[in-house]
Amino acid sequence: MAAGTGTLWHAIYKINAGEWGFNMKFHMAEIDEATARSRGIEIGQRFRKVMPTESEIFFAAISKDNSKKDSRFLRAATGDGQHLVSPATTSTWDNARSSLSVRFEDDQGGEVTRKFAPIPDSVVTGGQLASPMDDILPPAMGPVPAAGAGVDWYAEYKNLLLYLCLNTHRVVAGHPPGGAYEYFPWVGAYPLKISVKRGARVSR
Repeated sequence: MAAGTGTLWHAIYKINAGEWGFNMKFHMAEIDEATARSRGIEIGQRFRKVMPTESEIFFAAISKDNSKKDSRFLRAATGDGQHLVSPATTSTWDNARSSLSVRFEDDQGGEVTRKFAPIPDSVVTGGQLASPMDDILPPAMGPVPAAGAGVDWYAEYKNLLLYLCLNTHRVVAGHPPGGAYEYFPWVGAYPLKISVKRGARVSR
């Protein structure tokens, strides 16, 4: 655990898949605005690589974690999903609410389980992943392959999880807006199962 004295940022993404919509949020501690912007864009671009083409990130922004209205739009992180299985030209989801549950662990033994949606239909069979996914074992270490470098959806998702481990943080809840905070680095990530994520379509 570390005491944060610099700027705490969060990146926000709003995703639509059919009639369903989902929000994602990630904290980034102790970095400047240029780095936060770069990481925010990279996260969005990596998510698009594993999302079906009939879904989209339609809004993405970074904000300082304070009480003021404070947001920087990340257009380069937005757009349709890009996951395709040749020779298809489009792809859809297994069920718009199907999500991948991933357990993230920090360096003090804490954990947070996150649900990521949507999931392409091509990788889900009978409500489960068609093939097992690799874990990110502690300690998470780089370098991270470039977005799009994965040989298949599973490798691409592993690269995404590794990027999140190395470039986002767990932040202890309850700190005053803009004040001192405590944060932990992630050291591992474990894909668990296909789950159902709540959500309703998000307005543009």
